[in-house]
Amino acid sequence: MKITHHEKPSEKRARKKDDCERRRKKLHKIPYEPQFTKFQVSARHFQVKRPSQADDSTNKRV
Repeated sequence: MKITHHEKPSEKRARKKDDCERRRKKLHKIPYEPQFTKFQVSARHFQVKRPSQADDSTNKRV
């Protein structure tokens, strides 16, 4: 099969990224965004807790 249209490396990278995200969504069967926002909220939550008990918060995060 001959490829007629040669895409730029940047285009290829972008397409690869899209494919990766699509595959990830299919795998988990959930949209990617809500999970990310949930992570941000929990990260903020840990940052608030850290000064009082550093060991506890780091253990929970990992």
